[in-house]
Amino acid sequence: MIILLFLGCANPRDKARSIFLPVKIRQRAITVDSQDFPDRITLFFCAENFAPNSAELCEIVQDSVNFIQFSATKIIPDSLKILVFLQDCSGSMKSHIAKLNNTIKNIADNLRDIKIALVRVGKEPIVALEPVDASSVSSLNFDELEYPSPKGTKLNTGIATALEIIGTTKGAIVILTDGSVGRSNKILQQVKIAQSRGIQLTVIQVSGVENDILKSVSAITGGFFSAENNSSLEEILTGGWNISYTPAITDTNGAIHNVVLRWGAQKRTTSYRAPGSPPTEIEVVDNNSSIPTELIEGVNVPFMEPGNANILPLTKAILDSIIEMIDQMDIASEFKLAVAGYTCDLGSEEFNNDLSFRRAKSAANYIRQNYSRNIKFDINSYGESDPLLPNTCEENRRANRRVEIRLIIDSDGNQITKTVF
Repeated sequence: MIILLFLGCANPRDKARSIFLPVKIRQRAITVDSQDFPDRITLFFCAENFAPNSAELCEIVQDSVNFIQFSATKIIPDSLKILVFLQDCSGSMKSHIAKLNNTIKNIADNLRDIKIALVRVGKEPIVALEPVDASSVSSLNFDELEYPSPKGTKLNTGIATALEIIGTTKGAIVILTDGSVGRSNKILQQVKIAQSRGIQLTVIQVSGVENDILKSVSAITGGFFSAENNSSLEEILTGGWNISYTPAITDTNGAIHNVVLRWGAQKRTTSYRAPGSPPTEIEVVDNNSSIPTELIEGVNVPFMEPGNANILPLTKAILDSIIEMIDQMDIASEFKLAVAGYTCDLGSEEFNNDLSFRRAKSAANYIRQNYSRNIKFDINSYGESDPLLPNTCEENRRANRRVEIRLIIDSDGNQITKTVF
């Protein structure tokens, strides 16, 4: 079933019009850290299929669209040789230990050609598991591994022990804790040693109020900090990515920055507000941008029936709304529409490639016939590749039968480059 949403949009001609779009398929978004604005914005998201070399990062600020250079860092790099888990075993962590033990085993199952070690920290650190092949971890009974006295959390000595285990090998440390850690110069000293050796410290805080000290521990070393339960630990460590970039628009006027990261048919979106107090007129522009954010992100136009490439009533209503959005724009740059057709997995590869092209062509022809001005199109067909959802049920297949339409601005914007770590 498709739920519909009416979004009201002001019109420069003062005519009342409505934008008619289906509710977006729920996609995992990006976590954004903008505290270093305008020098740096850091994004985090989970996607095992992320392809940074073919990805593009776009920021929309009011009526400015900018494609921006970025660096991409995988939480667990493919070149990693050893991963040390630093498990907080203090009294307050008692209720989390069993779950974390299973989580470590699950992560090890998804990592190959890597060593896993476990340091447990309480009153003193204990090396509960010397480095072993990840493939052998699932057969271990973690309850039989040694535990320290739970009276305390000697995190500084725990980090020191983990660094000693890593030695000169390419390694990383994952700290699992509930955040009951206070400020300590000794912790900072060990963190700086890790930084100097290029060893990332990722901190997963499993409960409690977000701990700024632990957050800084990960930030100093270029690791990741999470105090949220939106993503599982397995997802974070096997498919987690950090993206860093410098915004193209750096005025601290309180403007909303909408961010779109896309690769193939996949995308992640987020937004943040620049520091400062925006004047009233900026608030108005934010809510009525001359370049609709939906068109930059991409609008999914449904072709829900299998084998169908005709413009049915729901498809027509959404295409009409896209035409309305284009008609409301007031931009000097030339633009074109990227129109990409997709199918579900029913049918042969040859049939689906042809069907996805016919769907894209139908959508483009409808816009061309019903839009008064000349417009350029970039038409592509992808068949059953890049599904939005796994083709495991009819509801998902209906979502995958679609055409995606997005706006491409022809400008002298920044060349998109990626640095992958």
